[in-house]
Amino acid sequence: MVRKVIFLGSGLFLALFISPIEQKAHFKVLKVLDGDSVILQNAQGKLKARLLYIDAPELTQRDLKGEVAVGINARAYLEHLIGGREVKVLVKGRDIYRRGLVRIWAQDNDINLAMVAAGHAIIYPSSRFEWMSEKIRYLRAFHLSRLQKLGMWKTSGLMNPYHYRRHKKKH
Repeated sequence: MVRKVIFLGSGLFLALFISPIEQKAHFKVLKVLDGDSVILQNAQGKLKARLLYIDAPELTQRDLKGEVAVGINARAYLEHLIGGREVKVLVKGRDIYRRGLVRIWAQDNDINLAMVAAGHAIIYPSSRFEWMSEKIRYLRAFHLSRLQKLGMWKTSGLMNPYHYRRHKKKH
């Protein structure tokens, strides 16, 4: 963050905080860990990253009847989209585990959005979208994937990944 100080006269100063221009960097996907986490690498080194705005089922998570491994399916779909490929990445910060919070594009396709549209992830509840139009795209993709019973929505039912993690911790 760059700080710019402007003199307003009569001893008054105004401090403006200006974000640096965000740029996408090129990375290679070394490994898909699960439906919303990857290991990336570029000339600056490796980056363990979590896809921003989305929450995919945990690897051990199954549908409510225990028949469909929705977590493994989510990882397989993300692997299909970007595994071993060169991608464009925008790092937006870090999470509590020090992973980069990222948006990923492959051939100009928003991969985070693609995971939601295919029914392999939900919108992370506390997501703060920069633009309302972006939020609308994610919400539309989420609702369409549910209506069309895509990915995890074609199962007999599913526990929200957040609730699944909390339940798993207690037991």
